Amino acid sequence: MTGSKIGARTIVIILVFVVIAGAGVVYQFMRPTEGIDVKLILVHGSNPQKITVELKCTGNQPAYIYKILWTWGYTINYTFAEDIVVPPGSEVRITFPSIGGDVTIVTLSGETASGGGTAIMEGNFPPEYGGRWPVTGYAIPVIVSRAGNEYRHTAAFQSEEYIPG
Repeated sequence: MTGSKIGARTIVIILVFVVIAGAGVVYQFMRPTEGIDVKLILVHGSNPQKITVELKCTGNQPAYIYKILWTWGYTINYTFAEDIVVPPGSEVRITFPSIGGDVTIVTLSGETASGGGTAIMEGNFPPEYGGRWPVTGYAIPVIVSRAGNEYRHTAAFQSEEYIPG
């Protein structure tokens, strides 16, 4: 009966490849990553009109959000006086006036988020907008993190106040 034998050298080579592949997989799961899942961007209310963003940090390190870019015929951006720090796995609601002003952060789940301070509006509403976003608009704002990542989500517009439910 003839059989093939696997030599010791072949076993060592196979084991080396298995160890290298395993180390690569472990590295991919353990390396620091930033991720944000944007659930909602809503322009709502009228006195004052507000912007609400709901998102979740999906990475294994905190997300540091410092700016939201809006381009919709005109460019109006919001820079936060303090980075909004969202811990891994946390879900938050960020609200601020559409003309800029105090930022309110509510942690919906996970560890408490921090920062924000004041949203500073850069740019001006066109005179025909009357100092607010028109509710018939369409925009895809870009949330920018300190790591240089950009997260896009379609903005919804409504004249009523947003009451989370």
